[in-house]
Order: sequence, then C-alpha cells, then structure tokens
Amino acid sequence: MIDKQLIAVGKIIRCVGIKGAVKIHPYASLPKRFSLLTKVFLGETPQTAEQYEIREVELRGAYVVVTFSNIPTRNDAEKIVGKYIFVNELQRVSLQQNEWFIDDILGCEVFVRSVSVGVVRDVITLPAQDVWVVHQGGKEVLVPAVRAFIESVDVKNKIIVLRPPEGLIQFDE
Repeated sequence: MIDKQLIAVGKIIRCVGIKGAVKIHPYASLPKRFSLLTKVFLGETPQTAEQYEIREVELRGAYVVVTFSNIPTRNDAEKIVGKYIFVNELQRVSLQQNEWFIDDILGCEVFVRSVSVGVVRDVITLPAQDVWVVHQGGKEVLVPAVRAFIESVDVKNKIIVLRPPEGLIQFDE
C-alpha cells in the first residue's frame, strides 16, 4: 500500500522527444532537487498517485526533464502529461526559515489586522516571488508573497497574518 501523505513537487507539462521524456514545472525554488530523487509518485491527486522509478533527470533552466524507467515511448509519456509529481514526507527537503511548501500554504486562512479576509486557494509561481490567490467570498485577491507583507505564517494551524501597505491589496474587511 502506498503512503498517501504525499506532497506535490511539480507538474508534468509536456512530452520531450520520442523516448518517453517529459518536461516538468517544478514547485521547488531549486529544480536541482529533482536530481536527488529516484522514485516519485504520479497522479492527479495523492490518493490516485502511483509510484514510478526515475531513470534520468536533466535540468533545463527553470524546468526539469525526466525520463521514467517504465515509460519508454512518447505515446506512453503522453498519458502522464498533466499529472502531478508527488514525494512522501521523507523525501521532502529541509527549508530555510521563512520558506514554506506550496501545499502548506494552500488552505491557510488569511488575516489582516485581526480580521479574516479569505483562504489561500492557489499559489502562482513567478520568477520574482510567488503570488498567493486568496479567495474572499466570490472574488480572488492576489497577494505577493514577499516578506515585507507577511507578519507570520503558521502552517500547523493554517493561519497567515499579513501587514500589506495601505491601498496595495484591497480586501473587504
């Protein structure tokens, strides 16, 4: 039985070549971390993920190209495009202070001046910084995840406290 405490570390975005390689959008700030992995889980959710063995990893700028042992052709690779790559808790790398995994941020309730303003439903990874997509009622508010706006992040209790500059982020309080 597969441990279903899996963490998404990337998403397969397209095939590369004819020998089963795929291009991955890594969720980690250091794509070279993929070079340390020998086995991962692929699936649309952690509950449906299946284990695959990595045969080869090639770093290409901000992306990673991976070849799996049991995916020898492009036709086979096309079947896994769009799936997420998961690792288990033991494969997770250690983070520095004030760094968080995307799945730790998702679902956090966001507070500004002690008022709940919404829940983080998505994280957009950009070259300069991540952007947290906070759902507030029926609308989305985009919050740049920069240290200057973050007072605290408590991933255990799923609470984020922000101190955005006046007028930069418009929440309905």
